[in-house]
Amino acid sequence: MNVPVAAAFIMSILLSLGSIPYAQSQTSLLPSLRLRGSPDTAAPLSNKLNLAGDTLLPGAGLLGSPSKFTKNNDTKLDEAMYPVAQENFKRWNDALKSKDYEKVANMYSTTDLSFLPTVSDEFVRDQPTTKEYFAEFLKKQPVGNITADKVQAFSDEAYLHSGMYTFTTGPDDARKPVDARFSFMWRKIDGVWKIVHHHSSALPKKGGAEDQIGRDEEMYPIAQDNFKRWNDALKTQDYENVASLYSSADLSFLPTVSSDFIQSTPATKAYFIEFLQKLPVGTITADKVQAFSDKAYLHTGMYTFLVTVDNQRKPVEARFSYAWRKINGVWKIVHHHSSVRPPSEEPTAKPAAIKNGNRNP
Repeated sequence: MNVPVAAAFIMSILLSLGSIPYAQSQTSLLPSLRLRGSPDTAAPLSNKLNLAGDTLLPGAGLLGSPSKFTKNNDTKLDEAMYPVAQENFKRWNDALKSKDYEKVANMYSTTDLSFLPTVSDEFVRDQPTTKEYFAEFLKKQPVGNITADKVQAFSDEAYLHSGMYTFTTGPDDARKPVDARFSFMWRKIDGVWKIVHHHSSALPKKGGAEDQIGRDEEMYPIAQDNFKRWNDALKTQDYENVASLYSSADLSFLPTVSSDFIQSTPATKAYFIEFLQKLPVGTITADKVQAFSDKAYLHTGMYTFLVTVDNQRKPVEARFSYAWRKINGVWKIVHHHSSVRPPSEEPTAKPAAIKNGNRNP
């Protein structure tokens, strides 16, 4: 092998191993190499070889552009790993659908884990806590669907899968979508792909009026369900059952047919003992829900009650304001104001026209 080729070969090895900085290689190493038979004053080899070109050693990497080879390789590895990431996500999603928390937790590493779940404030790092989380989360019947993602491979046995997914959760008759973000770090351990890191978070909500409207809409079915609970309690004619829906610690209650300002459970029970004798059943005719947090909302509007008066069922139109708050995980009424709808005012008769100081006949 002649000197120029040998020198170039040595340089390619040293550069690939990172033994010398690329810039230094052109100024400090090659000047000491001389062409065979050349005098000591011969030009440095770096001047005779096209080290900055892309055609010096075809097929062996570009000495002038070492980063190109690495970048291309990384891109190819990312692309090769993408279907693996899709398959692993499908396995994870299918495990959720099985509703078997043991099966889901088994996909997470038992020895090297960091897990930041969507709906928990825990930093999960072990298998028992992972199982506890999914035992609760699977009650929501979650099903995920990736909407945008990226795979970044670190080797053929480790990759990061990140992006956006939408979960559908809730009972069969009230499924609700939840937009979220994810980061999965997968590693092949003993020949099996395991999750060693998982960070999932709900998509941050945008501020402003649109955000408030969205929160109100999300709370609306909860408000409807809570009103139904209250109305069904009335139908039981059990004043204890009705009063239990009202907060025992923080209450303001202005009833329909009482002049009292009720602020206690005993007074609430006393009111409903009398009111339930009318066999009331309410129907909302117009309403609005205003959410103030995920644990508090105001429900206002109009309802019509069917009540028994003189052995006859009669409708009574009324107005309502409920403030509901989740206390110790249970929705309670902390404010209730109900009033009979005021009668419409009859239009005032216009005075007769007066002509020459006299009313028209």
